[in-house]
Amino acid sequence: MDNTLILAKWKCTLLNCQDHDLLESQIELILDRNLRLVSDIKIPLSRLRITAQILAQNQNRPLNLSELSRKMRISLPTLRKILVEFEAIFFIRLLNCEGNEARPVLFFEDQGEATYLSGGRFDLMGDLERLAFAHLRIPFFYEPGLNFDCFQYRQQGGAYVPLCFRSGRKTIGFIISLDPMRLCSH
Repeated sequence: MDNTLILAKWKCTLLNCQDHDLLESQIELILDRNLRLVSDIKIPLSRLRITAQILAQNQNRPLNLSELSRKMRISLPTLRKILVEFEAIFFIRLLNCEGNEARPVLFFEDQGEATYLSGGRFDLMGDLERLAFAHLRIPFFYEPGLNFDCFQYRQQGGAYVPLCFRSGRKTIGFIISLDPMRLCSH
């Protein structure tokens, strides 16, 4: 089956589910109960939801915290605190960038929640990279005895490896492409 068709079906299933109330109540539970168990943030649920929506729309992009805090209408220190606490409740994962891009990127732990929060506003490459993150990271991080760092590699000249894993002095990178010939050496 064509990968584009598989992704289209996955996205369609997430966006057209019969019970949006279930996802909405799950998001509300995460933001209103789980977050407040580890945080003393006094931001109203509606503002936290807007924050989560904007973060979902900015997955896998180097984080410009100043721009995001303006969009979210929250202070920069509060945004930094929210990011740490979202990561503490396993809502998001921050990845450092190597190369000459210093800003981290983020991914949602649950891509179904991210798709719902963003209204499905992702392109096909974004979908593939998000799925790669969701599925490739799991065996590296949840296998007992394995100790890996996960990061991205970005250079101003255009070099980009969306998912890299390092253990000691060994590194493996995953490049995602819609063009199988691009990945082959000639």
